[in-house]
Amino acid sequence: MEPRHPAQLQPACPKLTLSSHVTSSSGNNSVHAVVMFSCEDGYTLDGDKQITCREDGTWSNSPPSCSSPPSFQSQKDDNASNVGAIVGGVIGGILVILLIVVATAIIFWKMSSRYSKTGYSNIRMRRADDRIELFADEDGDADEPLYSAEPTEDDAQLDL
Repeated sequence: MEPRHPAQLQPACPKLTLSSHVTSSSGNNSVHAVVMFSCEDGYTLDGDKQITCREDGTWSNSPPSCSSPPSFQSQKDDNASNVGAIVGGVIGGILVILLIVVATAIIFWKMSSRYSKTGYSNIRMRRADDRIELFADEDGDADEPLYSAEPTEDDAQLDL
């Protein structure tokens, strides 16, 4: 048996490193070896379907990669836009509720400040016959009404 000279040895190609979702037909990396590639279900191959190990010990091309189909990406984008709409709706609803609470507080504050002036702090209503009169408790003469009105025909039906 004759010893082989280093020039006669054929170098092997480096071992392939595959990206995610890529499958290969074999792990053979010897000279003239052909390796076929495919993707897992639901993914698309980006690159050559096959590469060959050349005599100089290099591959004819880089291994391909696999990408998800556009419909899968658009579904992710649709979900993202739905989340934005939901968050926007919740924030808008909270702002409307806050606006109603603040407006109600302002109205009550203005109404209460109208009657908190001197002479109006303890106003009470008293029925006298068929008319309504307002009397001041402490600050005025209780026998003299602050306001008096004769009932109209419409008021008579209300039984004030």
